[in-house]
Amino acid sequence: MIRIQAIGGLGNQLFIWNLAHYLEEKFDTRIVIYFPETKSDRKCEIQVLGSICKHRIRIIEGDSFNNYMNLIERIKTKYSSLSKLVDKIFGIHQTELPSESFESNGKKPRIVRGYFQSPDLVSRNYHLYSSELYELTRNLIQTSDLNKRINSKAIIFHIRRGDFLKNAEKVGLLTLEYFKEQIEQDMNTVIFTDADESDSEFATFFDGAIVLGEENADTWTSFAFMSFAKKLVASNSTFSWWAGFLAEARGAEVVAPSPWTRTPIYGQDYLSYERFTHKRALFCGDDE
Repeated sequence: MIRIQAIGGLGNQLFIWNLAHYLEEKFDTRIVIYFPETKSDRKCEIQVLGSICKHRIRIIEGDSFNNYMNLIERIKTKYSSLSKLVDKIFGIHQTELPSESFESNGKKPRIVRGYFQSPDLVSRNYHLYSSELYELTRNLIQTSDLNKRINSKAIIFHIRRGDFLKNAEKVGLLTLEYFKEQIEQDMNTVIFTDADESDSEFATFFDGAIVLGEENADTWTSFAFMSFAKKLVASNSTFSWWAGFLAEARGAEVVAPSPWTRTPIYGQDYLSYERFTHKRALFCGDDE
């Protein structure tokens, strides 16, 4: 059995979901994904996938495994010179940068930690679980009341705000002008956003657009409509990346910012995917 520690929102969790399927096949073993129950500000979104997955992958929500890993980290901090030895004893595989793929010397790890935000790793293993994501997103769209508001040929934008507001200096917050440049004449525009719809300027900035905040569509519903878009303009978030990956696989055009982040905080070419149409990113503050 291999244990994986998972954190973050749906985008980060889907990278772990991809990794779990890869490890299950590579090492022919059971996988358990642990997600914190009370010590996280994010919901375990992939639990719904666990209910339809036919692989040997289980998701456990709770704090005990996180507490166990925190204890190991305290040991490594106290005895920093023995850090690699501790990892070897406990069978821990740990990445340094979020974009790192999984590289192994052939020995099966017991514990895996990291983000594994690797487009290449996803491309090579998506076939293992693509039917799961297709079934879930298709059913969500078919049963959603938003079908009455969203034209199937509309161009869909994802405008990320939320925690990006406080990380704008390094990660980068895309300007509204960046998105407006991608609007096509006479095409219906739908905007999914985590900004508070009542406070946002989107409706006036994007004249005639349908603006849908979190009060209108939950995480998975937003993701489903984005992933079935005919054209998707992505934000620089892992949530957008995954919706774009699914949309492109279904034949859509996906416009993504380049570079993905304002600074190379996560490494060069972070989340660069050759099948996206890349447009020059315009980040808030760049013109100041």
